[in-house]
Amino acid sequence: MRTLLKSQDLWDLVEYGFVGILDPIEEEEERLKTTKQRDAKALFILQQVVHETIFSQILVASTSKEAWLILQKEFQSDLKVIVMKLQSLRCDFETLLTKNDESMAEFLVRTMAIVGWM
Repeated sequence: MRTLLKSQDLWDLVEYGFVGILDPIEEEEERLKTTKQRDAKALFILQQVVHETIFSQILVASTSKEAWLILQKEFQSDLKVIVMKLQSLRCDFETLLTKNDESMAEFLVRTMAIVGWM
């Protein structure tokens, strides 16, 4: 997603946000208008690329920065949880054996499922 936003020159808005000006002069008004348009474009892209379940969560965001923070909270797991999952999967992978009544295809499917989770 970052690559898409960077290619559209929108990543800086998503990462840092923008601050409105209380009493802008004419030059600043034009720049603020352009910045708001770019932010709306970035927010639109973020809303377009996520699944429906996540979309409902970022729908309340009024800026791309807010939407990005919601996405970060949703998808960043605690490091301890990640380490525990990996240890469990590594143990499963290391103890993989074919069962007596299991075909090679079933064994490969089970193996690939574990590898996919890693």
